[in-house]
Amino acid sequence: MMKYILQIFFLFILLETLYSDSPRYKRPFNATDNHQHYVAEIFQSNSRLRNKKSVCYFYEIEFDINLNKYRPQDRFRLIWNGELVNSKVPSKAIISSNGYLVTIDDYYYSGKDHAVVLYNKEGTLLKDFSLDQLIPEEDRLSFVISSSSIFWRNNAKYYFCNPIQKNESQKNPTHLYIVLKSGKVIEIPLEIGDNNYSDISNFPFLDSLVSQKFTKEMYYGKSSELKYSSITELLNCRNTK
Repeated sequence: MMKYILQIFFLFILLETLYSDSPRYKRPFNATDNHQHYVAEIFQSNSRLRNKKSVCYFYEIEFDINLNKYRPQDRFRLIWNGELVNSKVPSKAIISSNGYLVTIDDYYYSGKDHAVVLYNKEGTLLKDFSLDQLIPEEDRLSFVISSSSIFWRNNAKYYFCNPIQKNESQKNPTHLYIVLKSGKVIEIPLEIGDNNYSDISNFPFLDSLVSQKFTKEMYYGKSSELKYSSITELLNCRNTK
């Protein structure tokens, strides 16, 4: 009997490993802003939430330290939730300090549709860029290309900045800057205006940031897998009691 139990257990582990390594499967993950005022939880389509499309739950985090704020329903306030434009799920997500969510690429299909997608503080879709809308063809040809992806953002750095009022970059950024390994920069306004692609020398304030070893304006990529549970599942569990 024990032999069969062990066989079933190892079969389960094998299937879990194969499933988690599938190019079409990505575990749920979260992302926070630099100050950890916000957290976005993102689930791929057909996840354990039984969602048909990729969805995001976007929370504001309350850090007031008192006994009442230890309860999850008080610490995490749902600002918005809704479907994302991705066919499966984004590959990466970043959040500005004033609550804009930016998703990067489709998982396993980098550099094609939905290369950069921007949602505002209410969860409204503002911009949905394919890579050919961001980078000219002659530069796209310089990237490593596989059968599924264009690897355009290897070693890229992400900055949320306010180029007009630089001292507001921490609290009220107005632009996203993606600095590529080549030294080229993608500039995307968070609200209105046209995106721009140019050499970093045309952004003097950004050049000085990149040259620093540490900078608060830089987004450091705070994210993690939600392998076992999530805020969303915890709150759902409490609400259904």
